[in-house]
Amino acid sequence: MADSFSGMTGEPRGLIRISTSLRLGREHVSPILSLLRQHYGDLDIYLELLDRRVDLLGESFDIDVRVGDVQEPHLIAHKIVDSVRILCASPDYLDRAGVPRSLGELAQHDCLLFRDRDRGFGVWRMSGPDGDETVKVTGPIASNHSDIVTQWALDGYGLLSRFYCSSRLPGEGDFLCGGKESHQRKPLLAAAVTSCRHRTCDTLLAQQ
Repeated sequence: MADSFSGMTGEPRGLIRISTSLRLGREHVSPILSLLRQHYGDLDIYLELLDRRVDLLGESFDIDVRVGDVQEPHLIAHKIVDSVRILCASPDYLDRAGVPRSLGELAQHDCLLFRDRDRGFGVWRMSGPDGDETVKVTGPIASNHSDIVTQWALDGYGLLSRFYCSSRLPGEGDFLCGGKESHQRKPLLAAAVTSCRHRTCDTLLAQQ
């Protein structure tokens, strides 16, 4: 992307390659890219959805949109929005199994496990009155596909840890979710990650 945009004095043009997770791509990134293409008709966009952490340089991606900390020292995170990860379940499951009131009670619940890129499998990180805590959870079914795990939660099979890039937490309808004062969520950063701080890249991201 830096080569395509180098020396650019007008609107951006050339190919930009973007990677992100399945759910982020479907619900958030693809609508933004559609608007971006409307504004910049000479910009070619390739979006690849992968539920794994990508190697930006090795796989020739310009931007990786991700939620969570950036561990790679050679990468730069451009903040998009704060997100939260909450615990939720269907009303049927909570009627049957009860609502967990503490982290310790999660051991008595069926937790739906999702292998989310390179995060620890079966480890949930939450915030509560005593600060950040980590809890090991187990459950009878698991998947590496977010849509599948979400559907299992809707079907009443257990608790789901799910992130939202929104200031409004859902609390009605299909899911019942934890409130702000409980051990139900840990703030995370949703960011566009690049391998260099290029002026044009900063400009594009700032416009979204």
